[in-house]
Amino acid sequence: LSTATLSNAQEPYVTASVGPSFPNASIDDQFFGDFATLDMGTGWVIGAGAGVDFGAARTELRVDYRSADIANVDVREGATATLESGSIGILTILSNVELDVPVVKDWLEFHIGVGIGAAQLRTDVSSEWDFAYTVGGGFYLLRFEPFGVDLNYRFMGTTPGYRLTTPPNVRTLQWRAHE
Repeated sequence: LSTATLSNAQEPYVTASVGPSFPNASIDDQFFGDFATLDMGTGWVIGAGAGVDFGAARTELRVDYRSADIANVDVREGATATLESGSIGILTILSNVELDVPVVKDWLEFHIGVGIGAAQLRTDVSSEWDFAYTVGGGFYLLRFEPFGVDLNYRFMGTTPGYRLTTPPNVRTLQWRAHE
């Protein structure tokens, strides 16, 4: 039997992270639907956050920046690409909720979480804000107050609202990454 309890103590914390990002992206055309798939090279993500630890749950506000190069653009037959090379950079501001489950006290702890917020996608063509979300989890391998080391997985995505072209033929970019 396992029971999770919320601590009465509310402890503020700060966090920082860096790691690889394995993104992919797609471009949709308002008239033709699937327009192109962007094969992205391995990118990177760096970020920081601040939050409050309630014991079994944490809330945080997090800012991350990711970047990856476009390796190849696979365009639907008969179409031409508006974005053929370069890189895509994404600044995200997310509000996250994490649940912590101790496995071995002060040594190993499992956590899962979700986040929602905004992403500014930047390409050589333009820059625009869009809705962003994350889902992830991981393990704290070492947790000694006030420091800890953890290993995380996170799926990060945006809604297909980032406009690459203007009317009458609007094409939008959607970003997804495993981090």
